[in-house]
Amino acid sequence: MAESQRLRHWKASVPAAERSVRFSSGYAPRVKRRFVLYSKVTVQSAFLFLEYCSGGICLGHYSLILEKRYQEFCDVYREKGHLCKTDPGEYGDLQPGSQVRALLALGEYAEAAEVCRDMMRQEAEESARRGYDTRSSIWLIDLAIACMKQGHYAEVAQAIREAPHTNYQPNRIQAPCLMYYMAVVMEDEDLKRESIKVLNARLRTKAGTEPAFAPVRFLRDKISEAQLLSETAKETNPKLYLRALVPAKFLIAVKRYEKGDLEGCRQALKETCGLYEQDRIAVMPVEYFLAESWLAELESQRTDSGSQSGGADTC
Repeated sequence: MAESQRLRHWKASVPAAERSVRFSSGYAPRVKRRFVLYSKVTVQSAFLFLEYCSGGICLGHYSLILEKRYQEFCDVYREKGHLCKTDPGEYGDLQPGSQVRALLALGEYAEAAEVCRDMMRQEAEESARRGYDTRSSIWLIDLAIACMKQGHYAEVAQAIREAPHTNYQPNRIQAPCLMYYMAVVMEDEDLKRESIKVLNARLRTKAGTEPAFAPVRFLRDKISEAQLLSETAKETNPKLYLRALVPAKFLIAVKRYEKGDLEGCRQALKETCGLYEQDRIAVMPVEYFLAESWLAELESQRTDSGSQSGGADTC
Protein backbone atom coordinates (compact mmCIF):
# COMPACT_ATOMS: atom_id res chain seq x y z
CA MET A 1 0.00 0.00 0.00
CA ALA A 2 1.52 3.32 -1.02
CA GLU A 3 2.35 5.87 1.65
CA SER A 4 -0.35 8.28 0.50
CA GLN A 5 -2.91 5.47 0.55
CA ARG A 6 -1.91 4.61 4.11
CA LEU A 7 -2.38 8.21 5.14
CA ARG A 8 -5.78 8.46 3.49
CA HIS A 9 -6.91 5.28 5.23
CA TRP A 10 -5.62 6.61 8.54
CA LYS A 11 -7.32 9.99 8.09
CA ALA A 12 -10.60 8.25 7.32
CA SER A 13 -10.26 6.23 10.54
CA VAL A 14 -9.46 9.10 12.91
CA PRO A 15 -12.19 11.52 14.06
CA ALA A 16 -11.83 15.06 12.72
CA ALA A 17 -11.94 16.41 16.25
CA GLU A 18 -8.74 14.57 17.09
CA ARG A 19 -7.04 15.68 13.88
CA SER A 20 -7.64 19.31 14.83
CA VAL A 21 -5.34 19.13 17.87
CA ARG A 22 -1.72 20.07 17.36
CA PHE A 23 0.62 17.08 16.99
CA SER A 24 3.40 17.06 19.57
CA SER A 25 5.43 13.99 20.48
CA GLY A 26 8.78 12.30 20.58
CA TYR A 27 8.77 11.01 17.02
CA ALA A 28 11.62 11.70 14.63
CA PRO A 29 11.41 14.87 12.45
CA ARG A 30 10.71 12.95 9.25
CA VAL A 31 7.76 11.24 10.94
CA LYS A 32 6.44 14.56 12.24
CA ARG A 33 6.68 16.14 8.81
CA ARG A 34 4.79 13.19 7.32
CA PHE A 35 1.86 13.98 9.61
CA VAL A 36 1.80 17.75 9.48
CA LEU A 37 1.67 17.68 5.70
CA TYR A 38 -1.82 16.28 6.04
CA SER A 39 -3.24 17.40 9.35
CA LYS A 40 -2.49 18.24 12.95
CA VAL A 41 -3.19 15.31 15.21
CA THR A 42 -3.01 14.05 18.75
CA VAL A 43 -0.17 11.85 19.88
CA GLN A 44 -2.60 8.97 20.35
CA SER A 45 -3.99 9.25 16.83
CA ALA A 46 -0.51 9.62 15.39
CA PHE A 47 0.50 6.40 17.04
CA LEU A 48 -2.54 4.64 15.60
CA PHE A 49 -1.15 5.48 12.18
CA LEU A 50 2.33 4.25 13.08
CA GLU A 51 0.88 1.06 14.49
CA TYR A 52 -1.23 0.64 11.37
CA CYS A 53 1.76 0.96 9.05
CA SER A 54 3.94 -1.47 10.99
CA GLY A 55 1.22 -3.68 12.39
CA GLY A 56 -0.98 -6.49 11.20
CA ILE A 57 -2.23 -4.83 8.00
CA CYS A 58 1.03 -3.42 6.62
CA LEU A 59 3.83 -5.50 8.08
CA GLY A 60 6.78 -3.76 6.48
CA HIS A 61 10.46 -4.46 6.71
CA TYR A 62 10.60 -2.56 10.00
CA SER A 63 8.83 -5.52 11.57
CA LEU A 64 12.19 -7.32 11.29
CA ILE A 65 13.62 -4.75 13.71
CA LEU A 66 10.70 -5.16 16.10
CA GLU A 67 11.18 -8.94 15.99
CA LYS A 68 14.96 -8.57 16.53
CA ARG A 69 15.72 -10.18 13.18
CA TYR A 70 18.53 -7.72 12.71
CA GLN A 71 20.67 -9.69 10.26
CA GLU A 72 17.69 -10.24 7.99
CA PHE A 73 16.95 -6.53 8.00
CA CYS A 74 20.56 -5.70 7.12
CA ASP A 75 20.51 -8.23 4.29
CA VAL A 76 17.33 -6.72 2.84
CA TYR A 77 18.66 -3.19 3.34
CA ARG A 78 21.90 -3.90 1.48
CA GLU A 79 19.94 -5.35 -1.43
CA LYS A 80 16.92 -3.02 -1.58
CA GLY A 81 17.73 0.05 0.52
CA HIS A 82 18.45 2.16 -2.57
CA LEU A 83 14.77 1.79 -3.54
CA CYS A 84 13.59 3.61 -0.40
CA LYS A 85 12.84 6.87 -2.24
CA THR A 86 11.93 5.56 -5.68
CA ASP A 87 9.50 2.92 -4.40
CA PRO A 88 8.39 4.13 -0.94
CA GLY A 89 5.23 2.04 -0.95
CA GLU A 90 7.26 -1.17 -0.91
CA TYR A 91 10.60 -0.13 0.53
CA GLY A 92 9.93 3.15 2.34
CA ASP A 93 10.66 1.60 5.74
CA LEU A 94 14.21 0.65 4.75
CA GLN A 95 15.61 3.71 6.50
CA PRO A 96 19.27 4.37 7.44
CA GLY A 97 18.25 4.88 11.06
CA SER A 98 16.87 1.35 11.21
CA GLN A 99 20.01 0.06 9.52
CA VAL A 100 22.11 1.69 12.25
CA ARG A 101 19.93 0.18 14.97
CA ALA A 102 20.34 -3.27 13.42
CA LEU A 103 24.10 -2.84 13.06
CA LEU A 104 24.42 -1.77 16.69
CA ALA A 105 22.44 -4.80 17.84
CA LEU A 106 24.69 -7.05 15.74
CA GLY A 107 27.81 -5.50 17.23
CA GLU A 108 28.87 -3.99 13.90
CA TYR A 109 29.87 -0.76 15.59
CA ALA A 110 32.41 0.48 13.04
CA GLU A 111 29.91 0.15 10.17
CA ALA A 112 27.17 1.78 12.24
CA ALA A 113 29.47 4.72 13.01
CA GLU A 114 30.33 5.14 9.34
CA VAL A 115 26.66 5.23 8.35
CA CYS A 116 26.10 7.95 10.95
CA ARG A 117 29.06 9.97 9.68
CA ASP A 118 27.77 9.69 6.12
CA MET A 119 24.29 10.88 7.14
CA MET A 120 25.86 13.77 9.03
CA ARG A 121 27.81 14.76 5.91
CA GLN A 122 24.55 14.71 3.96
CA GLU A 123 22.89 16.88 6.59
CA ALA A 124 25.78 19.36 6.45
CA GLU A 125 25.42 19.59 2.67
CA GLU A 126 21.66 20.04 3.02
CA SER A 127 22.17 22.76 5.63
CA ALA A 128 24.53 24.63 3.30
CA ARG A 129 22.08 24.30 0.41
CA ARG A 130 19.06 25.48 2.40
CA GLY A 131 20.87 28.13 4.39
CA TYR A 132 19.76 26.90 7.82
CA ASP A 133 20.58 24.09 10.22
CA THR A 134 18.97 20.79 9.22
CA ARG A 135 21.01 18.60 11.56
CA SER A 136 19.31 15.89 13.59
CA SER A 137 20.37 14.63 17.00
CA ILE A 138 19.64 11.07 15.92
CA TRP A 139 22.88 10.53 14.01
CA LEU A 140 24.98 12.17 16.72
CA ILE A 141 23.42 9.99 19.40
CA ASP A 142 23.89 6.81 17.39
CA LEU A 143 27.44 7.82 16.49
CA ALA A 144 28.23 8.41 20.16
CA ILE A 145 26.84 4.99 21.04
CA ALA A 146 28.80 3.22 18.31
CA CYS A 147 32.00 5.00 19.33
CA MET A 148 31.43 4.26 23.01
CA LYS A 149 31.12 0.55 22.23
CA GLN A 150 34.46 0.77 20.45
CA GLY A 151 36.12 2.67 23.30
CA HIS A 152 36.58 5.85 21.23
CA TYR A 153 35.67 8.13 24.11
CA ALA A 154 36.95 11.41 22.64
CA GLU A 155 34.62 11.06 19.64
CA VAL A 156 31.79 9.99 21.97
CA ALA A 157 32.10 13.21 23.96
CA GLN A 158 32.32 15.35 20.83
CA ALA A 159 29.23 13.81 19.25
CA ILE A 160 26.99 13.71 22.31
CA ARG A 161 27.92 17.31 23.21
CA GLU A 162 26.50 18.47 19.87
CA ALA A 163 23.32 16.37 20.02
CA PRO A 164 21.26 18.57 22.41
CA HIS A 165 21.92 21.64 20.27
CA THR A 166 20.75 20.37 16.87
CA ASN A 167 17.74 21.88 15.17
CA TYR A 168 15.82 18.60 14.91
CA GLN A 169 15.44 16.24 17.87
CA PRO A 170 12.99 13.39 18.55
CA ASN A 171 12.37 15.19 21.84
CA ARG A 172 14.20 17.78 23.91
CA ILE A 173 15.29 15.48 26.72
CA GLN A 174 16.76 12.36 25.12
CA ALA A 175 20.11 13.82 24.08
CA PRO A 176 20.99 15.49 27.43
CA CYS A 177 19.80 12.42 29.37
CA LEU A 178 22.00 10.16 27.26
CA MET A 179 24.85 12.63 27.65
CA TYR A 180 24.50 12.21 31.40
CA TYR A 181 24.47 8.40 31.02
CA MET A 182 27.62 8.39 28.87
CA ALA A 183 29.41 10.75 31.25
CA VAL A 184 28.62 8.44 34.17
CA VAL A 185 29.72 5.28 32.36
CA MET A 186 32.90 6.88 30.99
CA GLU A 187 33.59 8.64 34.31
CA ASP A 188 33.96 11.91 32.42
CA GLU A 189 33.38 14.67 34.96
CA ASP A 190 33.64 17.49 32.40
CA LEU A 191 30.99 15.87 30.23
CA LYS A 192 28.81 15.28 33.27
CA ARG A 193 28.98 18.94 34.29
CA GLU A 194 28.04 19.95 30.76
CA SER A 195 25.12 17.52 30.70
CA ILE A 196 23.86 18.97 33.99
CA LYS A 197 23.94 22.47 32.50
CA VAL A 198 21.81 21.31 29.57
CA LEU A 199 19.42 19.41 31.85
CA ASN A 200 19.00 22.47 34.06
CA ALA A 201 18.32 24.59 30.98
CA ARG A 202 15.61 22.15 29.90
CA LEU A 203 13.95 22.43 33.31
CA ARG A 204 13.82 26.22 33.01
CA THR A 205 11.62 26.00 29.90
CA LYS A 206 7.83 26.17 30.06
CA ALA A 207 7.65 22.42 29.46
CA GLY A 208 10.01 21.68 32.33
CA THR A 209 7.20 20.78 34.74
CA GLU A 210 5.34 18.50 32.33
CA PRO A 211 5.28 14.70 32.81
CA ALA A 212 7.40 14.24 29.67
CA PHE A 213 10.26 16.05 31.42
CA ALA A 214 10.14 13.81 34.50
CA PRO A 215 13.34 11.98 33.41
CA VAL A 216 15.21 15.29 33.56
CA ARG A 217 13.86 16.06 37.02
CA PHE A 218 14.84 12.56 38.10
CA LEU A 219 18.44 12.88 36.90
CA ARG A 220 18.66 16.19 38.76
CA ASP A 221 17.48 14.46 41.96
CA LYS A 222 14.28 16.50 42.14
CA ILE A 223 12.01 13.44 42.12
CA SER A 224 12.42 9.83 43.26
CA GLU A 225 12.29 6.61 41.26
CA ALA A 226 8.70 6.09 42.34
CA GLN A 227 7.75 9.61 41.29
CA LEU A 228 9.43 9.13 37.90
CA LEU A 229 7.42 5.98 37.28
CA SER A 230 4.26 7.71 38.51
CA GLU A 231 4.79 10.64 36.13
CA THR A 232 5.48 8.24 33.27
CA ALA A 233 2.25 6.36 34.02
CA LYS A 234 0.24 9.50 33.25
CA GLU A 235 0.50 8.52 29.59
CA THR A 236 -2.79 6.70 29.01
CA ASN A 237 -2.02 5.18 25.60
CA PRO A 238 -0.53 1.73 26.38
CA LYS A 239 2.03 1.76 23.59
CA LEU A 240 3.14 5.34 24.15
CA TYR A 241 3.39 4.52 27.85
CA LEU A 242 5.65 1.58 27.07
CA ARG A 243 7.86 3.72 24.85
CA ALA A 244 8.21 6.21 27.71
CA LEU A 245 8.73 3.50 30.33
CA VAL A 246 11.78 2.07 28.55
CA PRO A 247 13.95 5.20 28.95
CA ALA A 248 12.53 5.79 32.45
CA LYS A 249 13.61 2.33 33.63
CA PHE A 250 16.95 2.75 31.87
CA LEU A 251 17.66 6.03 33.64
CA ILE A 252 16.83 4.41 36.97
CA ALA A 253 19.61 1.94 36.16
CA VAL A 254 21.94 4.85 35.37
CA LYS A 255 21.35 6.56 38.73
CA ARG A 256 21.77 3.31 40.64
CA TYR A 257 25.04 2.66 38.83
CA GLU A 258 26.21 6.17 39.62
CA LYS A 259 25.52 5.53 43.32
CA GLY A 260 27.50 2.28 43.24
CA ASP A 261 24.44 0.01 43.43
CA LEU A 262 25.50 -2.48 40.74
CA GLU A 263 22.93 -5.10 41.69
CA GLY A 264 20.16 -2.49 41.62
CA CYS A 265 21.44 -1.32 38.25
CA ARG A 266 21.32 -4.86 36.86
CA GLN A 267 17.79 -5.32 38.18
CA ALA A 268 16.59 -2.10 36.52
CA LEU A 269 18.23 -3.14 33.24
CA LYS A 270 16.55 -6.56 33.44
CA GLU A 271 13.20 -4.83 33.99
CA THR A 272 13.87 -2.60 30.99
CA CYS A 273 14.67 -5.56 28.76
CA GLY A 274 11.67 -7.46 30.16
CA LEU A 275 9.30 -4.85 28.72
CA TYR A 276 9.78 -6.48 25.32
CA GLU A 277 7.74 -9.42 26.58
CA GLN A 278 4.79 -7.06 27.05
CA ASP A 279 4.98 -5.62 23.55
CA ARG A 280 7.71 -5.65 20.91
CA ILE A 281 7.18 -1.89 20.53
CA ALA A 282 9.54 -1.63 23.51
CA VAL A 283 12.47 -2.18 21.17
CA MET A 284 11.88 1.14 19.38
CA PRO A 285 13.64 3.53 21.82
CA VAL A 286 17.43 3.45 21.60
CA GLU A 287 17.51 3.07 25.38
CA TYR A 288 16.24 -0.49 24.91
CA PHE A 289 19.33 -1.43 22.92
CA LEU A 290 21.53 0.31 25.48
CA ALA A 291 19.85 -1.62 28.30
CA GLU A 292 20.41 -4.96 26.55
CA SER A 293 24.04 -4.30 25.71
CA TRP A 294 24.89 -2.77 29.09
CA LEU A 295 23.28 -5.64 30.97
CA ALA A 296 25.28 -8.12 28.89
CA GLU A 297 28.48 -6.25 29.71
CA LEU A 298 27.73 -6.17 33.45
CA GLU A 299 26.81 -9.85 33.52
CA SER A 300 30.02 -10.69 31.65
CA GLN A 301 32.06 -8.69 34.15
CA ARG A 302 30.38 -10.48 37.05
CA THR A 303 31.07 -13.87 35.45
CA ASP A 304 34.71 -13.00 34.86
CA SER A 305 35.04 -11.77 38.44
CA GLY A 306 33.47 -14.95 39.76
CA SER A 307 35.80 -17.10 37.68
CA GLN A 308 38.85 -15.25 38.99
CA SER A 309 37.65 -15.62 42.58
CA GLY A 310 37.04 -19.31 42.04
CA GLY A 311 40.50 -19.73 40.59
CA ALA A 312 42.05 -17.99 43.58
CA ASP A 313 40.20 -20.26 46.00
CA THR A 314 41.38 -23.31 44.12
CA CYS A 315 44.99 -22.21 44.42
